[in-house]
Formats: sequence, structure tokens, C-alpha cells
Amino acid sequence: MAGDRLATEAWTEAALADLRALVTRAGARMRRDEPLSRYTSMGVGGPCAAMVWPRTDEQLRAWSEWMGRRGLGWRVLGGGTNLLVRDTGIAEVVVNTTEMQQDVRWRDGEVLLPAGMPTARALRATAERGLDGLVWAAGLPGTIGGAAAGNAGCWGGQMADVVSALDVVDGQGRAHRLPRRELRYTYRCLQPPPSLPEPWAIAAVTVRLRPAPAAQLLRRYRELQERKRTRQPVGARNSGCIFRNPQGDRSAGALLQEAGCMGLAVGDAVVSSVHANFIINRSQARCADVLALIESMRERVRRLAGVELAPEIRLW
Repeated sequence: MAGDRLATEAWTEAALADLRALVTRAGARMRRDEPLSRYTSMGVGGPCAAMVWPRTDEQLRAWSEWMGRRGLGWRVLGGGTNLLVRDTGIAEVVVNTTEMQQDVRWRDGEVLLPAGMPTARALRATAERGLDGLVWAAGLPGTIGGAAAGNAGCWGGQMADVVSALDVVDGQGRAHRLPRRELRYTYRCLQPPPSLPEPWAIAAVTVRLRPAPAAQLLRRYRELQERKRTRQPVGARNSGCIFRNPQGDRSAGALLQEAGCMGLAVGDAVVSSVHANFIINRSQARCADVLALIESMRERVRRLAGVELAPEIRLW
């Protein structure tokens, strides 16, 4: 959901105690040594130094300014739907934006959506008002901020097609409004202006939509939901598509299926029998199991087709 950086200064016990005092004064939450497996859809990963939950832009700015002045690194977490975390965890503080869901603003043809709003809720809210542009996101998990940061897409649509501006907080606690012309979107990737100090976090997403009959949009939404249920391992713990689609006419899923990857397993990490580009945590998979399975899948496709698959998921 943001640009990440490693800490330039280590998080000491004193620094963590000071952060807790800052967060508590704001009436917000902080947890020490929080297992990141609880916050990723794959359900793997060790702990972070601490996790904090801002509810407002003001809290996000204040805490990032405080950390920036001290040279303390932090990372941003949304829905955790395309993220793997190593079993050893990370040494930074994680800013969890999922409680930033207040203050939706409707304007002529545009909607400002808070970063922590679930993508599914944003889709339904806009479709019910007769606004088209997000229906392609049917079945897309996670938050709207995470979707914008990763240029999420499916069913022929992507966030790059609808984003008109991003409200961003930088690593020094400064707020920026970045119009679409300043954002470089590529396949499943957002590159903000080089002048934006890292780390950075999306606070809100403004999307430009177009009028359409609400009944038509909701019908299309239900159709796509049903297609997802038949083509993807809905309900199983997974992180979405593991690999990006390569250039050419064959998708990553097709190549993986041809390479005999369905059912391939390392520990409790197994390739879905429904869609070969999904890995499922069937019980107690470790991140090491998932990474080993990913490498085995890549090697099989490399030998079969001479194609080097690139991961779509992020790794902490």
C-alpha cells in the first residue's frame, strides 16, 4: 500500500514506549510483537516490532512525522491480500490503515474513498448510486488504498483506469494530493513522483466514475462474483495470483497448469486444483514453504516453455 524502507535507526524499547504514549493519547490502538500472519490472507509470517491503527489522516500524519524525525522506518499494511511475510517477521513498525474508513465524499462524477475502505464495499456503494467504473473489481479482496497502490485489476479493468487523484502522507508527515498526471501506473504497480519521500502511505483515493443504471451494474457484479466462485479457490487461504501474466498469448495460470503444477505442495502450501496461479495454505504453511513452492513452479515453467515468471505478490 505504500513505499517501504528499512529503518535507518533501530526501534529501541524506549522508542516503542514513546510511540505507545503518542498513540494512546490519540485514543488509538498499538500492539507489540504482533504476528503478521493474522493480517495476511495467506496466513503466514512472523511478528512486526509493533502495529498501530490510525483512524484519521491527522493521526497518520502525526505518527509518520514523529517517526520521520527520529529516522525510524515503518511499513504500511492494508488488507494484506497480496503480501507474504517471512517467518522471522520484520523489525519495523507497521501502520495498519484498515480502520481509516470514514469520510466518503461524493462529487460530480468523482468519489473520494478512504484508504481503509474494503474494495468490495466501495464497489457496492458506487454501483448502488448508479456509478460505473469499479464493477470489474467484483470479488477483489483488500482495501481500496491497497488496490490503488498495487494497480489491482481483474475482469479487464484496473485501478489505473479510474484513479483521478491520491491523497498521500510521506515519511516526514506531510500531506500531498497527487493528480493522475503525476502517477505512473504500470502492470500491478504504482510509481509516485520521485520527489515523494519514502516511506509513504495512501490516505484516500479519488476515482472518476460515469453514470449507469444501478440495476445493470449490480447484475454485472453478481455475474462476475459467480464467475469468480467457479474459477478461483474462493474461501481458501491464499494471496491471489502468485505470478504476473507474461507477454504473449498464454497466461501465467495456463503455463503453470501445462507444467503440471496443480496439486504440487511443499509442507502445507499447495497449488490450487481450481486455478494453477494460486497457492493455498491448507493448514499451517510457513512462508518458507510458500517460497520453496513458488521457486518449484517457476522452474517447471522455465523448463517447459522457457518463460521466466515474475512474482505478482510482495515479500516483506
